[in-house]
Formats: sequence, C-alpha cells, structure tokens
Amino acid sequence: MPDSLDYLVATHPRLFLTGRPSNSHLSPGWTALVDKLCTDIDQLVSDSEAQTFRVIQIKEKFGGLRFYFSLNEQRTIMLDAVNHGTRIRVEPENPSDQFNSISRLVKTAEATSAATCEVCGEAGRMRVLTGDFSISDKGFFTLNEDKIAQPLPNGWLKCLCEDHVHGAASAWAGHFNPEEDDDE
Repeated sequence: MPDSLDYLVATHPRLFLTGRPSNSHLSPGWTALVDKLCTDIDQLVSDSEAQTFRVIQIKEKFGGLRFYFSLNEQRTIMLDAVNHGTRIRVEPENPSDQFNSISRLVKTAEATSAATCEVCGEAGRMRVLTGDFSISDKGFFTLNEDKIAQPLPNGWLKCLCEDHVHGAASAWAGHFNPEEDDDE
C-alpha cells in the first residue's frame, strides 16, 4: 500500500494538481481524517476553483494535524506560540466565502486530530515524548514561579491511544529527523 500522502494524491487528484506537497508527512492514524477532509473540500470546490486550490503542506506539529492550503492565492498562516500553549491563525484580508468554508473544514479536522491517535486512528490523547524518548502523561507545560506556562525541555507532543503509548518512544525515536521539521 502506498504511504498516506501518496494515497491522498491518487485519491484526490483535483486537490493535488501540483503533486505531493513538499515538506509534508501524514501520520497513518490520521489518513482517514485527512481523506474525509479532502473529500469534503473536493465536493465544495468547483472545477475552476480546483485549478487555484493548493495543498501547501500537511504535517504534525505539537501533537496535532496542520493542513495548510491556498485558494485563489489566499492562504492561512499559522503561528504556534509554545510558551503560552496557543495557536494563532492569521487569515487573509477579506477572504472569500469559499476560503472561509474550507478553513472551517480544516479547523474541524485539526481539532479532531488532537483526540485521534496518530498511529492507528482510534481515540487518543496528548502525551509528551521527552528528550530521552520516554512518554509522560504529566502534560506538555509546567508552571514557573510566576504561574506562566513553560514547555517541558526536550519534549515532543504526540496524540496516542493507550495501545500505542507503550513502545511509542522507540517507534518515534526512529522516525525523528529535525531537518524534516520545516515550517511554512
């Protein structure tokens, strides 16, 4: 079976006219989620809109799905503020109704991914993969003396189910490549 991204490109050719998006990776547990997202987008866009639609990047960041796209040269920019645990989505100025409709679909899929195991697609929750590749359930943030959230050192946030928590450390250790973590 082809990898998740190759499957999406083959299944949704109107959305991937330029082929596989660069600097992208799709965890296997999220393939069905992103496949549904692409199906919903494909049904929403007209043939002429499909000519200007681009999937820019698909990836995991801070344990959640990131799906970056453009439509008629309008695109969303996402900023992740680690120290405060917030995401800032910068929408284009005066986005079209169609762009807003697609953006709502993307936001729903991204939110769903935060409770979906990225390995198998079953219900999951956020776990911290620490620098020594052990798993912690204590959370991604600690509070400093001023009650300000601080990220745990050397930690990667992953959404995993109970079945994939054990053994996840060694599995992710083999997949981690800091050079592949290029941001948009």
